[in-house]
Amino acid sequence: MGDIALYAFWIKDPEPQKKPSYKGNPVVIRVDNPKHQPHKMLARPYLNGYGDGTFRPDEPMTWAEAMTVLAKISADYDNGIAYISDYVSMDNYKWHSNYVAYIDKKINLFDVQKPFSPDTAITRKDFSIILAKLLQLLPTSNASGFSDIFDSNLDGYIAILSQRGYINGYPDGTFMPEGWLTRAEIVAIMNRVTGLTTTNEGKISFTDIAPHHWAYDYIMSAVE
Repeated sequence: MGDIALYAFWIKDPEPQKKPSYKGNPVVIRVDNPKHQPHKMLARPYLNGYGDGTFRPDEPMTWAEAMTVLAKISADYDNGIAYISDYVSMDNYKWHSNYVAYIDKKINLFDVQKPFSPDTAITRKDFSIILAKLLQLLPTSNASGFSDIFDSNLDGYIAILSQRGYINGYPDGTFMPEGWLTRAEIVAIMNRVTGLTTTNEGKISFTDIAPHHWAYDYIMSAVE
């Protein structure tokens, strides 16, 4: 009888994944479709002013800036992970790439803007669609009531966000879907979504924001 060779193999246990640490209490957005997991957002500051001491509340938000805001307050966004998507590769990596790739993985930005142009201003219409999809809110059949919304699918997204108290129109009854989303407007919307109310008033001040500004309290809460 010949010799019998025995071999032993050791399988290394997989290393546990590092869980990111977040500050603030997570806000769970209720999902209209129970088959999907709710998208959690954190009630924490997420935006900065400029080096010249201004906040520029009426300046339009770019696509890159808006995606950055959405990613930074998402509970499962991990800045230590390199997110890659069809829009983002290591060859064209920029300051906003990780944030954009994260959002693209969630909702497929190509369905909203094509070709993707991160440095262009984002409209109130496009941001509303992205926000509703990110929160997994299905378009409602109830009309939004805004006089300048003529697309039924768009109206459904805007209506559900309006019903949740996240977005508002203007005193004349319009929504201005093609209007640019301003820095003040995105702060107001996202603070309503997350319930962020902690204020930095007294710690931070801007030369172009006075206490009587309509978004003053929102801004003072949102600034990092």
